[in-house]
Amino acid sequence: MTDKPIKVFISYSHRDEELIHQLLKHLSNLHRQGLVSEWHARMITPGSEWSREIDASLSSADIILLMVSSDFLASDYCWGIEIEKALQRHESGEACVIPVILRHANWQGAPFAQLQALPKNARPITSWSNQDDAFFDVIQGIRITIKTLLQARKSQSMSDSQRMFARDSADTHLLIDQADGTPLAENSRRLLETRLTKLHAEWSTEIEKVGALRQSRAIETNVLMKFQLEKRIQAEQKKLERLESQLSEIEQILSSSEEKSVTTEQYLEIPRQMEQQFQQETEEKGKPSNSEILPTITPNPTVYRLGEVFKASGVPTVTFVEPERFSEIKLVLTQSSAGIVLEGASGIGKTTALRKALDQVDFSSEPKFLSARNPDHVNQIKGIRRWHQGLVVIDDLHRLDANTCLLISDYLKYLADNEFIDRQLVVIGIPETAKRLINFSFDLALRVKRFPLGRVGDKTIENMIKKGEDALNIVFSQKLEIIAKANGSLNVAQLLCYYIALLAGIETTQSTTQIITSDLDESLSRVMEDIEPKFNDPVRQFVLLGGHNDSTSVTILEELAANDNGVLSLHQLRDSRLSLEKAIGNFLALNYLPNLYKKSPHISKFICFNQDDMTLVIDDPQLTFYLRQLSTDGLIQMANKIRSSARDKVFVSYSHSDEAKLDFLGRLLTHLKPLEREGLIDIWSDRKIKAGSYWKQEIEQALGSAKIALLLVSANFLASDFIVSNELPPLLAAASDEGTVIIPVILSPCRLPKNISEIQSANSPSKALTSMNYNEQEEVFATLVEIIEGYLGL
Repeated sequence: MTDKPIKVFISYSHRDEELIHQLLKHLSNLHRQGLVSEWHARMITPGSEWSREIDASLSSADIILLMVSSDFLASDYCWGIEIEKALQRHESGEACVIPVILRHANWQGAPFAQLQALPKNARPITSWSNQDDAFFDVIQGIRITIKTLLQARKSQSMSDSQRMFARDSADTHLLIDQADGTPLAENSRRLLETRLTKLHAEWSTEIEKVGALRQSRAIETNVLMKFQLEKRIQAEQKKLERLESQLSEIEQILSSSEEKSVTTEQYLEIPRQMEQQFQQETEEKGKPSNSEILPTITPNPTVYRLGEVFKASGVPTVTFVEPERFSEIKLVLTQSSAGIVLEGASGIGKTTALRKALDQVDFSSEPKFLSARNPDHVNQIKGIRRWHQGLVVIDDLHRLDANTCLLISDYLKYLADNEFIDRQLVVIGIPETAKRLINFSFDLALRVKRFPLGRVGDKTIENMIKKGEDALNIVFSQKLEIIAKANGSLNVAQLLCYYIALLAGIETTQSTTQIITSDLDESLSRVMEDIEPKFNDPVRQFVLLGGHNDSTSVTILEELAANDNGVLSLHQLRDSRLSLEKAIGNFLALNYLPNLYKKSPHISKFICFNQDDMTLVIDDPQLTFYLRQLSTDGLIQMANKIRSSARDKVFVSYSHSDEAKLDFLGRLLTHLKPLEREGLIDIWSDRKIKAGSYWKQEIEQALGSAKIALLLVSANFLASDFIVSNELPPLLAAASDEGTVIIPVILSPCRLPKNISEIQSANSPSKALTSMNYNEQEEVFATLVEIIEGYLGL
């Protein structure tokens, strides 16, 4: 190629050099093709002024790669110089900045967090089981950007060229270059440019196919299918290579013609050869092939509408997937078991599973469904002894008061003891529904059949998506992202699939297989736009509780949304989180929730409040999704609350004996550095004690102002008389009396004393950091930073 290569600047921490070396190996093919010329700090020659060379290379780069890790974020030079200048050039359109996530790190609040990161889903390269796959994904993303930049460069060059049409001939229009009047065949050039555009489109489609196949291979568990997918990937790679070769050849021809290195006769011959090749490829495409990457789905004679396939509400038909123990549920329904309890979080498909099971079981009479949401049904439930015949289903049991639940508990026992053959009762509710019933009558445990339906597995959601794809004759290229966003909810997965397909223009079953590559972020925005009117008012009223200076209501909502089962006991939250004990206690004592539900009963449609045990239940799975998309700041702003200061002291207690050998303290401080740099936290360890200072007094002052204490626990830590006598006692007292949060981090295996073993640690005592590999250790530190952010409300 005669195009100047795209200049790639690589910004990284020297501690990540091994990973950078791997990246350079994967970039080598692009380098050989003349597509890129990369620059990194190791290319600075000895004796040079390194800052000037870095600035010059950064200022001339077309693509700037930010190689993100905890060390990269902790580097003041990378943060203050390279990132700042890179983003300035990105915003001005002079360069394209691409974050590449190397290792687990708390980068979400960084200035570049809004940019699309690589690899897919911003999954750290070190967390991939096969890092070659991760680097392949990165290179493909870079390659797409390179193609876009080259096309933009060529378009600019053509618009600036000083050419004009001068004359016509009988058989062809000729192009005249004003510099020396060399004639070129206009039609031939146009044909080549048209072919170039088609090839670029084909190349983009092939890239998407490879990406979709690699996602399928990553989640496929069947060995044979995995092997077949690998063969298809290899075949598709060969297609990509052929396309790239053709693209390169045409681009070279077009460039050469501008440099007058091709005669008119040669130039006219090229399109004829390319047209013959194009015709041959077109004919071959019409022939059946066993090496097609994405098998064409045979169109179903039934044409489905999008809303029939992916349902935002109601019972799915086309995309129903049998849950675990589905066969057992059907079997129990055909037996004489008087009482059955189905329990699980909202949105996982409890009621759907029961209805589908009933459809497949032959009943002499129609089952009767009653919902605790319906006041008329509640009255029928209270009088069930008088009229019960056949199979009756009571849904949303958690919405019934304690007296009615006691009645149901007694009735279930009555049915079991009398062994009625013409009466069955099925109860559906939140997790621990059976336990609640048993609490009213302890001997009920052996008299009912309990089916706990847990969080839906990723494989189940994948199967649901696959059924929808087959029905509509489409393929989603972002299956993994959809599954991750659904977070165990079939209802949310249905909603996301609906909007992604809708944005791609899919309304009914397609005649030919379509690959859907709609922007997931745009789809998420559409979902939020549609569900926001439903949830905005009740969420805002909930957040308003406590007044403008109290953010307890925000914390409660975030904790509720974070629970996969959608259930939150305020008593348990108060007792398990010392930092929230006082705030939750006041919240309960002032009766905020009973007063809210009395004033605005419509809120119970979405968040059910059980005053008997002070429990909140999300009754609409879409609300969980909605809350998880909102930031803490978003919730606070919704009610115009005043956010408290985010600057708090984090005290780190450790043994100097461990520092010399393990340096876990240094790595922990590296992960916390971005928060400290932004003034969000004040980290204190005895490294901050200056020479000549009264060190004991400084430690006591730091202990007295600690909001969070991190204990780096090891045998050396526990053997330290100073730590055990001077640091632990005031910290434990502050945790008990003032809500200071203590987080032990288990560095090495040791016997934990009771006062530490009773505190939840960042990692399991049975899996100390020294028993983990480097990536696992980094993941613990990154998670620890998120935990600290959560406690501080950042």
